[in-house]
Amino acid sequence: MTKSICLILCLSLCSLYLSACDDTVDTTNSEQVAGEAQAGETQAGEAQAGETQAGEAQAGETQAGEAQAGTELNTSVYRSISTGRYHSCAIGAEQQVFCWGRNNYSQIDSPEGNFVTLSAGEWHNCAITESGEVQCWGDNEFEQSLPPMLSDLSQISVGYYHSCTLNQSGAVSCWGLDDAGRITPPSGSFSMISVGWYHSCALDSAGTIACWGMDSEGQSSAPEGSFKSVACGGLFSCALDMNNAIQCWGANNY
Repeated sequence: MTKSICLILCLSLCSLYLSACDDTVDTTNSEQVAGEAQAGETQAGEAQAGETQAGEAQAGETQAGEAQAGTELNTSVYRSISTGRYHSCAIGAEQQVFCWGRNNYSQIDSPEGNFVTLSAGEWHNCAITESGEVQCWGDNEFEQSLPPMLSDLSQISVGYYHSCTLNQSGAVSCWGLDDAGRITPPSGSFSMISVGWYHSCALDSAGTIACWGMDSEGQSSAPEGSFKSVACGGLFSCALDMNNAIQCWGANNY
């Protein structure tokens, strides 16, 4: 009987010991697995941090490249600029012409040479060379880009389908679509010229405005008085008088 009790006690103690060992092994394994998981997360975090740093570095290089490109553009010096419908042109520091934008009529294929002033129209452009002659390019459906032989020019302005220029003596010459008298300027000596869609206006030495061409909206019916400058829009015109007040005439839809 005593032996049986002793045997039972021994078996119980062995069972408890084995159970404790299993718990220790499980705890050790769990801690090991947790450690490996934590190490994996750490490595993943470091990898992600590396990718983030690499991405930030790449973004920095991109921003630096953009800044460099912007700097290159900003270092260019331009003398004047003019805009057309969907394109723009400018004269650079060395008197060359640069154009950009839509090119459906080759209006941004600027000519080579040295220019002093230019004007961008609806689909064409004209510029005065250093020697006082005029060159035009772009749409030429109505020969608006085919100027006559002119020299000693000082100003140029182009519109929809016609172009006008002013020479050193103040005489106006126009060419292009010949309707509503748009290329038939008045005689006289003028100091400033501006061309709209279908009409033009010029300012003489006394400050009087003369307009010609289409007058469907009254855009060629200039007011009386003396003015400092004049500008033609599509179907309207505006001028600055001697008191620095603005007067406009023509279409007033908006």
